[in-house]
Amino acid sequence: MKIVLIGFACSYKTSVGKILAKKLGYDFVDIDDEITRLAGCSIKDIFTECGEKEFRNFESRALDSCYGIENTVIACGGGSATLKEFEALAKESTIVWLKVNAKTVFDRLDGTSRPLFDNLSISELDKILAQRNAVYALCAQDIAIETDGLTSLQVSELVYAALINQS
Repeated sequence: MKIVLIGFACSYKTSVGKILAKKLGYDFVDIDDEITRLAGCSIKDIFTECGEKEFRNFESRALDSCYGIENTVIACGGGSATLKEFEALAKESTIVWLKVNAKTVFDRLDGTSRPLFDNLSISELDKILAQRNAVYALCAQDIAIETDGLTSLQVSELVYAALINQS
């Protein structure tokens, strides 16, 4: 089985993915880590030096590298589900949407730099989130979990329970 976590920035995809992979005895892949490995530099540097289009090219390559692998939990980037390469991955995976609201994103960012979200207000984040949520909703036919007000450990337990119930 392959489990793919999708959702907006700060929805706990990476932390939940690591916990879930350990609990299941699966491998863990973080698409953001794959992007930095492929690019040989940080995500911030990719955006600064090359722009979002080149970042998405690296993201597409990272998604492609996950096609066909098994017994893996994959934490996608917030925009991964918008890419055509995601479709093939989704067809062979259980998709888990980790939902989050704009206020929670704003609070969890807490001054952390994210190239697409730096200096945005909560209302501006909410507009981007609404657009992304429309995409996530189309992709997440399997499991959706609210993360607001929860820790990553609590979310991982909810995801695990949902996976067990789905089996």
